[in-house]
Amino acid sequence: MTSHLAIETLSDDNKKSLFRSQRIKLNGKEQITPLKALDPSKFRQDISLNKKAFGFNEIYRGLDPDKITLLQKDSDEHDRFSRNLTNLSRRGQTNDLNICFVKYSSKKPNPFPTKKEIELLTDVAHSFSDLTPIPMVESKIDSSNFSKYLNYLQTSYEIIEELNTKPIVGALPNLPRELYPKLLEFYLKNDINAFYFDFNGHTPDHLKLRPVMRYLNTKKVLGKTLIYGINAKPGRALKNTNVIPSKDFIAYGFGLDILGESHVGVKLPKEFFEKMKKAVDKQQENKKRIFIKSDYGYYKTSERKDVSSIYPSDTKIKLDAIFNDSQQSWQKLFNMEQQAIETDTIRKRLNALDKKETILDYIKKKTQIKKELKHLESGPKSISQQMLI
Repeated sequence: MTSHLAIETLSDDNKKSLFRSQRIKLNGKEQITPLKALDPSKFRQDISLNKKAFGFNEIYRGLDPDKITLLQKDSDEHDRFSRNLTNLSRRGQTNDLNICFVKYSSKKPNPFPTKKEIELLTDVAHSFSDLTPIPMVESKIDSSNFSKYLNYLQTSYEIIEELNTKPIVGALPNLPRELYPKLLEFYLKNDINAFYFDFNGHTPDHLKLRPVMRYLNTKKVLGKTLIYGINAKPGRALKNTNVIPSKDFIAYGFGLDILGESHVGVKLPKEFFEKMKKAVDKQQENKKRIFIKSDYGYYKTSERKDVSSIYPSDTKIKLDAIFNDSQQSWQKLFNMEQQAIETDTIRKRLNALDKKETILDYIKKKTQIKKELKHLESGPKSISQQMLI
């Protein structure tokens, strides 16, 4: 089997938090975590990102039964689809690693793909990845359909393994806590030691991450696993405040090794959408926020005076471009780059020979996330407890 990922743990945070650094080697390439994955579809030809930002690229595609049928029956459509993904996979740097996530959504009574559909879904994920993620399914997974979900995973695993030369990344959807041990047991039985959380537009929840970390720790494999997060959001941007905490970025301190991009909308209660209908302009203004790594806050770009005084000098993206960007494409590119640069700083601090402070001590200086520090501090103790839930 080739499903296993070779991982070497380099350093941790002296047991003060769950920040850690690992070396992963794939296809003659090497990267060191923590890493911030970049979405190559957001790259622009008229601007170059800071070189510190590169290392890992994340491609994302959503597919439904109709699109899959079209790709299977129309060779021209299939070729266009393949060319687009090939182009995206080549936009990064020479030594970058790529991963291609595929999400399946269906309005049919059976929310899981057929075997033929799984073949295409896994072929797409495998063909454009250095490590192959098992495709996501959009439907909610709970005790009523968990056995069917395991059957889907088993079929996906078997199809990938038929012609596999790459490690497999197991999917960790939003589940009831009691089901995570059963899911992880399936993966470990099949020698899968890399996993990804699909936060599906929600803020990373340390309470959901902890049972996973604790189970891996009790099985004595935590130090030999890679944990990825995708589709994370910083929290509700509806608050009429100039700055909100970056609850997505600090998920590294909950145990993530790689933080990806968000490709889905924010999940909000229905009453919020009713309010949005009455104040669309205000909501759009609240959504336009940029990540400032000096204090880990997301600042509203409408407050130009406040943002101008703290805008970083290590980016080529002009502040005017962000202010005048109605589509938020410059804002998204800026946030992605700045988070990647800050991840590079954390990585270097973790691996410094003359550590003068822990990463937790460094994070404590970030004034906009003070309320989240207690969750970071409790991480090592919480996963060392023997009870799984």
